[in-house]
Amino acid sequence: MNRLTPWLIGGALLSSLFIAWQVGFIINTTSSLPRGLWYVIDHASPHPGDVVVFCPPNRTAFQRARERGYIGGGRCPGNYEMMLKPVVAVAGDRVVVKPAAVAVNGRLIIDSGSQDYDTAGRPLFPLRGTVIIPPHHLWLMSTWSSRSYDSRYFGPVDAHHIIGRAVPILTEAVAH
Repeated sequence: MNRLTPWLIGGALLSSLFIAWQVGFIINTTSSLPRGLWYVIDHASPHPGDVVVFCPPNRTAFQRARERGYIGGGRCPGNYEMMLKPVVAVAGDRVVVKPAAVAVNGRLIIDSGSQDYDTAGRPLFPLRGTVIIPPHHLWLMSTWSSRSYDSRYFGPVDAHHIIGRAVPILTEAVAH
């Protein structure tokens, strides 16, 4: 193997990843959802149960998340990476956030308690109380991992930050 081969392989891999991203494929490396390859299928109005890809708005909760490494740098405004989260509530829904659990329209979400501190012992500032989701906003929260950084910590997200709905293509097969 000549000295140029590893560089050619690396370049081909990076080019392939860039092309895949351009046509709608993304790779989830977080524990908020199954890790692996996802595909952005459309930008239709998301409903509860859909998984969406979004660019985090440039506000304090996301700036803190970026500084702490909860989310990485990327192509979104503010140098944020895109995030992948399930939709659990839409405009008009009533979300009640308590330390032990979150309920949407009176229906308890299993394993939805919020954390006061991250794994490094830093405060997380979870929301508490009742939130009526405003028009054109979504409550995005992992039902896969109770330690996900989601709307329990950053609140509802304006729908104009949504890139599209996503479906798993090739993801880890982990018992949930």
